[in-house]
Amino acid sequence: MANPGLEALLAVVKPAETDFLYFVSRNDGTHAFSVSYREHEEAVTQYQRRRRSRQRAAQKR
Repeated sequence: MANPGLEALLAVVKPAETDFLYFVSRNDGTHAFSVSYREHEEAVTQYQRRRRSRQRAAQKR
């Protein structure tokens, strides 16, 4: 198991003040944050499309 760094620990103790309620991976090491469920659903749909596209490309190899 990995140990969290100091920056991660400080983020837990004093989180940033935001309106974000949802997040989803972009599968590139970053995340898409959303303030509404509708925005979140759109981000999830984009994630799923990219994932399917990568899977199809891998199958063609």
